[in-house]
Amino acid sequence: MWTTRIRAELIASSYAGRLPRGSRVLDVGCGDGVVSKVLADRFGLDLIGTDLVDCRRADIRFAPLGPRGEFPPPPAGRRFDAVLFNDALHHMTDQRQAIDRALEAADLVLAFEVGPGPLISVFDKLINLAHRRGMPTPLAFRSPADWLRLLAGRDVEVAPAASPPRWYPFSHFVISVRHAQKSPADQPADR
Repeated sequence: MWTTRIRAELIASSYAGRLPRGSRVLDVGCGDGVVSKVLADRFGLDLIGTDLVDCRRADIRFAPLGPRGEFPPPPAGRRFDAVLFNDALHHMTDQRQAIDRALEAADLVLAFEVGPGPLISVFDKLINLAHRRGMPTPLAFRSPADWLRLLAGRDVEVAPAASPPRWYPFSHFVISVRHAQKSPADQPADR
């Protein structure tokens, strides 16, 4: 679908400067893999896609989510550098838990999400009926302020995404969550 390629370019532009070349990345909710492939090629990522079912149309490595939504292990047993959720968090009923699990696997979580609204709610339901029947669609869209409230206590930033084409009807933003850095007062004293 040509709109997927346009969305992939929008996501890649939005992640510019956030994903170092060669990073080990897990793309949760990779769907057909088109976005994953664009990101892997653009940033030279060592990327694994994961989802509830394998419906790849792009040539990316894939490992299914576990029966309870467990992430696949990183290559060679090392941590991932980043976990991505590209238009995936609004399909999850416990978004905080998903991000917390992602932070167990990587020090950085990046999410590309769309803001709430009636048009996106209708569009999301229809697109999932047409292309991914059975995909959970709880319509759990949040505003940037809602994401900041949900992730209070985390090192989180919510920023506008790159500018979409003029005809593109939705506004997106990037959520960046890192492990909170411990202050020197929190570090154990050397004895």
